[in-house]
Amino acid sequence: MTVTLAKALKMRSRLVKDIRDLEAKLARHNVFTKGIVPDVDTSAVYEDLTDAKADLVTLKMAIYTANAGIQEKIFEMSEIRSTIQTLQGMDTDIGEYKSFGFRYDADEKEYESTLDNEFVDTEVKVLQNEADTLQDELDAYNHATVVDLPDYD
Repeated sequence: MTVTLAKALKMRSRLVKDIRDLEAKLARHNVFTKGIVPDVDTSAVYEDLTDAKADLVTLKMAIYTANAGIQEKIFEMSEIRSTIQTLQGMDTDIGEYKSFGFRYDADEKEYESTLDNEFVDTEVKVLQNEADTLQDELDAYNHATVVDLPDYD
């Protein structure tokens, strides 16, 4: 079966969800009261789980191979997102604050930040624009690139 990379990525997400559901079902129904016929055949669930994981490995390899032409942009996108997250989580407070130390003594301290709010806000906007541009390139690549997959059940 031949699909676009975008479709293969959606298939991977769906398969990962199905695997999580099978894992939860297996955990939920493995133990039952002795003498009662179990509602779920966990042996069959486990077989379905191992089959689904084998399909996921095949699908991931196909996606990995298809991504070879754009892998650098994928890594770049990841690092940009990480930097945005770091900047947005960084303390940029400045001014005087009470600091409670030993025995709850309150000391007023004045704080400064090297990278202030204005810098962080501006940098996040710049990085977000770069991320948006990269995402557009990735989306175009994902829709234009085809992946050959084995037929799944």
